[in-house]
Amino acid sequence: MLSITAAAAAMLAADYAMSYAGVMALFGLPFALIALPIVAAVLAAVVAWVSKAATGRWHVVGAIAVTVLLGTVVIYGFLVGILRPLVLQEDLPLHLAVCALCALTYGLFLGLWPLRILGGAAGVGLVILVSAIPTAAEESALQAAETSEQMASEQLDYYLTSGAYPFITELEGWQNTRVRPTGSEAATWLLSDDGAAAKVIANRLFEETGMDATFPCTMMSRGGDAGPATEGALPEWCVKTETGWERSDGLALAYIEDSRLVVIDTPEEYEAVFLEDSQRPANAQEIAAVAASLRPMTDAEIERWVLPVYDSVNTPEIETPGL
Repeated sequence: MLSITAAAAAMLAADYAMSYAGVMALFGLPFALIALPIVAAVLAAVVAWVSKAATGRWHVVGAIAVTVLLGTVVIYGFLVGILRPLVLQEDLPLHLAVCALCALTYGLFLGLWPLRILGGAAGVGLVILVSAIPTAAEESALQAAETSEQMASEQLDYYLTSGAYPFITELEGWQNTRVRPTGSEAATWLLSDDGAAAKVIANRLFEETGMDATFPCTMMSRGGDAGPATEGALPEWCVKTETGWERSDGLALAYIEDSRLVVIDTPEEYEAVFLEDSQRPANAQEIAAVAASLRPMTDAEIERWVLPVYDSVNTPEIETPGL
């Protein structure tokens, strides 16, 4: 055991020297790496000499083997980030464990069966130790995953307390085919039994009193619409009503409910992505009828349809058959 104890002390000193050379190289002195083979040669010689003094035999092969083992573990540890330089007085317990296990592994070469068994167990233990410590890349990935999970949780909490819920219709003959909530806004696509298509946008108003007076008209605008005659006024095609705003052609209307600007509109021709061959844009009478039947989704409906896939602005369109 004297040989093993002395080898452990020598390995700790060599570990310190290798750490010093590595730090010097990182700070712009790459020639310091020349010290690594020198340190390895000195360590092997010292371990062999200690063995000769304690047992009467040099055990050169064993000294070289454990030197290579220590160097491999230390260099690998530095490269993947599981060992910080000993010279910086970091990871001292881990450095001590590595040196002790490498020294115990030397027992494989000392001849006595108890020491060989101990050496084999130490070698296995060293492999397990090195494998169990997460690398810098693994720690970064874990931290990123934890951060992402925390952000997702915060976004979900925010949505449940302050987000805009989709508005849906309960009008007979109409279906809420899909929704897409993104936090501050939520879209719903509607389809009637005879193929009329409409969409609803619920926009969260955090400062309703400070809303631009033309904002509802902007939400209902389409290509080719003329602007207002004077700055700040409503365009001719956008009419202020007792309940909100409406296009003069009746193909869209808007109102405010519970700090949400709700806009129901018909898909335009260029929005063919919303329309299938058997569908058509809803007419003015259908828009008015559907608007009178809209309500926000309930918490139970949100829990069933939205929460399983909610991802803030990355939330996909959610098919809602039967809603």
